[in-house]
Amino acid sequence: MTSTLFSPTFAQTPAALKISIRTSAVGRLLLGLGLLLWILGPPAVVTAANPSLGKTTNFYGDVRYRLEYQDNFNARYYGSDPPSGSDSFLLQRIRLGLRHSFSEKLELGLGIQDARAFGVDLEDDKFYSKNLGLTNHPYKDYAEPYETYVKIKNIGGQNLSLKAGRQSIRYGDNRIFGPGDWGNTGRYHWDAVRLAYRRQAHFLEALWGAHIIHEPRTLSLRHRHNLYGGALYGHYEIRPELIVEPFFIRKYDRHDHYQGESGGGDRDSWF
Repeated sequence: MTSTLFSPTFAQTPAALKISIRTSAVGRLLLGLGLLLWILGPPAVVTAANPSLGKTTNFYGDVRYRLEYQDNFNARYYGSDPPSGSDSFLLQRIRLGLRHSFSEKLELGLGIQDARAFGVDLEDDKFYSKNLGLTNHPYKDYAEPYETYVKIKNIGGQNLSLKAGRQSIRYGDNRIFGPGDWGNTGRYHWDAVRLAYRRQAHFLEALWGAHIIHEPRTLSLRHRHNLYGGALYGHYEIRPELIVEPFFIRKYDRHDHYQGESGGGDRDSWF
């Protein structure tokens, strides 16, 4: 099916911008559902609680649309490389899930993310990575687990916790670790284990894991990860306006596909 959704005129472009959408029945259904949720209201969190048992359930939903126009460049090329000229398309991202606390010590997260792009000139195989041996798409990743984890809290007291599963990791105001949420797929989602010690405003965390590859045609649980790595990250507040955050990070890749500046081999970096 082909239909025109938008035709706005930009002051600096001589021609009107139009988006033609070619998609499957599932894509049309999700597009319609996403538009309906977006019209009904902003991202929401609904909480159900039983305080006497220490049980709470938070349901959340987030629907985001972004219209992009690219003039003489795209996500893979600068200049008039394919596709030639300009490109315009609509990005859709839907996140739905829940966080349930069984008690003060145990929490479960279940979520799903569906990211789609309508009207993109670039074909999916343009995002194929020789280093990964897979497509790693910045716009598309269908029905992937999102924030799906088990968290054990108050281990041996009230300051230690352990969280394992699919999760977003954020340190240093998203500058040291961040999910890359501007990208439609959210570029850095981790399958990781995190051990955290927190005391008032201070914390120290240790983690090990790998961030996923956004291959839209295959569930991420059925193929390899991207880079693996571990980190130690600390946060100590001397005063509210003076914070010290020491960290150590290691990342590596042991797959045969990896090619560095000096040819094939392992990748290993420390920060």
